[in-house]
This record gives sequence, structure tokens and C-alpha cells, in this order.
Amino acid sequence: MTIEDEKSVRLAEFSRLLDAWGGDPSRWPDNVRMRIAGLATAEAEPRRLLLEARSLGRTLDSARDAPAPTTAQARHALVDRIVAAAEAIPGLASATPAPSADVVELRPRPSRVVAPASSRWHTAGLVAASLLAGIYIGGTVNLMPMIQELAEAVGLPSTDHALGEDLGEEETP
Repeated sequence: MTIEDEKSVRLAEFSRLLDAWGGDPSRWPDNVRMRIAGLATAEAEPRRLLLEARSLGRTLDSARDAPAPTTAQARHALVDRIVAAAEAIPGLASATPAPSADVVELRPRPSRVVAPASSRWHTAGLVAASLLAGIYIGGTVNLMPMIQELAEAVGLPSTDHALGEDLGEEETP
């Protein structure tokens, strides 16, 4: 690896460190701080990145103590100030952002769809027809021979008592 390649790798690592931990070296993990601390003082590009990260950190720290707007009017005024400040940055307003794979488009949540009344009656009719078919089949088909075959197949006794034939009858001595 050439010296330039090594510098570029270290610069990329330094940039990732700043993205993750900010510009305050006291917030950095000890092992990383020791490994990269000299890079910021030795070269111009890491120094610039560190100054930007520190500036951003100070801005975020000062915003943490600011009271949050409580009324809708105060929130709208804050949004207007932020947009005006962003538009004042040269080159930012004219730049067209490139689509990013990390950005997810938010769409409004669809409202609950209610089935039309005719569809609900179709469903109720099918349930009622299924119930009537079950009652009819249960009352007309003699399932006892099938139950006896199944009981014999699995090794259960197939006596009438085991199948519930004589539940209502009294035993005679």
C-alpha cells in the first residue's frame, strides 16, 4: 500500500469517526482517539473536517438548551427561519439533490377501507349456508362406521360404549 493510499484510508476512517462520535475527542473511544489523534494536527484536510465537526457539535449543543416551540404559530415560524437560512447558503438552493438509496419516501397512511354493505351480506349469507350444510350433514350421515374403522386403525377398542352409543341408557343387571 502506498503512502497516499494509507493517508486516504486513514482520512476515510477519521471521517467515519467524526460522523459517529462528533468533533469532541473526549467523546471518542480511547483506542480510536490514540490511533487517529495525530492525523488532525498533521494534515489540512483532517483539520478542516475536525473544525466542521466541532462547529456542528457546538450548534447542536446550543440547540439542545433552546426551548421547543409550543404553539403551531411558533413551529411554523421556526420552519420558516430554517428554510430561509438554508436558502441563504450559496449554491445550496440551486443544487438538485441526487436520489439516495437511504431515503424512503413517506406516503400518507391509507384510510381504513370499509367493505360495502352488499359485500357484508354476501359474507353473512355464506356463513349461514355453511352452518345449515353442517347441521344437515351431521344429522343425516351416519358417521359411526367411519369412527369404528378409525378406532380400529389406531388400536382403540371399538365397542359401542367407547364410541358413546349407550350414554343415555341405564345398565341392566
